[in-house]
Amino acid sequence: AASDVYKRQGQGWWGTDENRLWIKSEIDYDLDGSSFEEVEVQALWSRPIARYFDLQAGIRHDFEPGPSRTYAVAGV
Repeated sequence: AASDVYKRQGQGWWGTDENRLWIKSEIDYDLDGSSFEEVEVQALWSRPIARYFDLQAGIRHDFEPGPSRTYAVAGV
């Protein structure tokens, strides 16, 4: 049987257009089991590299019911 899951995403930033710190999060909460299924938090530095493109780099940490993991993150 499928369980009911509450999903929530959010993001916010601090800084200027040239240098910006992004904080992003995603939370999945199991309403049937009253526990977190997955929680992900990212802290990223962002800088424009072209008119419509930014370079983002930072870290991501996953809190899970099991071993937590930390990753390096990079994206355009």
